[in-house]
Amino acid sequence: MTTKFIKLPYEFITDPELATNGAVAISLLLDLRGLSVKNRDFYDSKQGEYFVIFPLERMAQLLKVTTRTVGKIYKKLESLNYITRVKQFNAPDKIFLTSRANVFSADVEENISCPQEKKVPSNHSYSNQTYKSTSNTVNTDNLKYNKIDKWKNSVSGSLHLHSMVIDKILDYTRNNVKRAYKIVGIILNAKKNIATKHDILNQPETRFENNANLGTKLAIKLQHVFSFLPKQTDEADKYLMTSLKTFFLDAFGIVKDEIVKPQAESKQPVKEMFTPDWLKPGYVATKDDEITEEERLKTEAMIRSFGNRTI
Repeated sequence: MTTKFIKLPYEFITDPELATNGAVAISLLLDLRGLSVKNRDFYDSKQGEYFVIFPLERMAQLLKVTTRTVGKIYKKLESLNYITRVKQFNAPDKIFLTSRANVFSADVEENISCPQEKKVPSNHSYSNQTYKSTSNTVNTDNLKYNKIDKWKNSVSGSLHLHSMVIDKILDYTRNNVKRAYKIVGIILNAKKNIATKHDILNQPETRFENNANLGTKLAIKLQHVFSFLPKQTDEADKYLMTSLKTFFLDAFGIVKDEIVKPQAESKQPVKEMFTPDWLKPGYVATKDDEITEEERLKTEAMIRSFGNRTI
């Protein structure tokens, strides 16, 4: 087995604003860019630059940290002008390395020609960017993406879904990517429905990366709901949508309307009162109806008792 390495420039280690994980991360990005410049598929004509695809989850595996930490590392690298990111629909961000980051890429840059003239290596594509470096520092494994990996990287990178949420969806769908996409769509629609209804759409509390309730708590909720879903897909989707709407009401901190039950101040038991037929629902008066003297006196006594009651 051939050992592979990446370069870790001294300038990164001595940068007082760059932590060790940040230095390793930018080195990994630079190493991968060495492959990008040999593949026209990784050239952005609008930016006039080559880019790399390095999802949060894959970087987290290499650095042995969480995807949230990687997100912070990427933001730090952007603030220090090492990288810029361009979001893509339903795909991980494009990462462009700035001139500040390209401190040791002269050996690559001098051999770059027009991307249209380049041949596409078989080992470099959106689904498979493998490392191929010979310098001595950090050891890495080949990165191979299968269909499930691509889906996980897609939803975690573009939607910032928690890894536990993604795992629960894949467990329920048995790694059926098409069905998994539909489950994610139901989650997004339920979230948008509640946010729109309560006028908090696009607010921080409605974003997966900002609201802690939309991480592990959502994963636990999904696990519970999945265990009760009907076998029929249509019925299951309706049940899931209803359950998630209730969840997002709680996750967003929205207090649901409560039914106020009246409480009597007096502790005296309530007595059943006599109700004449003409007060009962559906009563229809006839000419033959007559009230006896006894009934008249009883009704008048009842009316007087209402007037004498203390509230």
